[in-house]
Amino acid sequence: MDISKPLKVKRRAIVAPLLVGVNFLVYAYQFYIEFRGGSGALEELFAEFALIPARILTGEGLHALLTHMFLHGSFFHLLFNCIPLFFFGSFLEKDIGSPRFTVIYFTSGVVGGFVYLIAEGLRSPFVPVLGASGAIFGVVGTVTLLHPFKFAWSLLFPFPVVLFSAIYILVATALVIGGYIGYIAHSAHLGGLIYGMLLAFAIRPTRALIGLIILSIVLAGVLLLFLWLL
Repeated sequence: MDISKPLKVKRRAIVAPLLVGVNFLVYAYQFYIEFRGGSGALEELFAEFALIPARILTGEGLHALLTHMFLHGSFFHLLFNCIPLFFFGSFLEKDIGSPRFTVIYFTSGVVGGFVYLIAEGLRSPFVPVLGASGAIFGVVGTVTLLHPFKFAWSLLFPFPVVLFSAIYILVATALVIGGYIGYIAHSAHLGGLIYGMLLAFAIRPTRALIGLIILSIVLAGVLLLFLWLL
């Protein structure tokens, strides 16, 4: 037996596919609730379990910081969240293990919710926030620094994840600073993304530092390109 090389642990992705399944089950339950009780019944469900800034800021419904991650506003919203959750989530879970992946996912979702409360909650206190996007962006943030050249598919074209993150950071930051309020909680996405990057340093600090340098270079290049186009 050759003991000169360390054994590589072959990990399986269990949590990420399980989370995808749970999200689909919850959406099926939403469909059932709406089918049986109409849109009013679905609104009651959102009022209790979606993240509503006015409730959180008064100390009520704190459980929504977790439960809002499992609710979705439409099937396409669910699909666009679950596809990256499955592919990026499974990839990261195999890389760092299920316990650390689980921590990254759930804490990123909570942090993303808090960032939304701070950045936009007072401007739209009664608008419910729902979806797994903040948690998924946390996963993407960790992958960005640990595996910056991992390819992601966007608009049917493959992009290195570091390029996707750089473009999104610039666009989302401009929208948040500009006071844009739409149907997408960009501040929650940014909060999750940056928090996921911070957690990358706790996992593999040297590799994360290299990834941050690569991201900074790409970010500067994208910014210069935007300015030149303007």
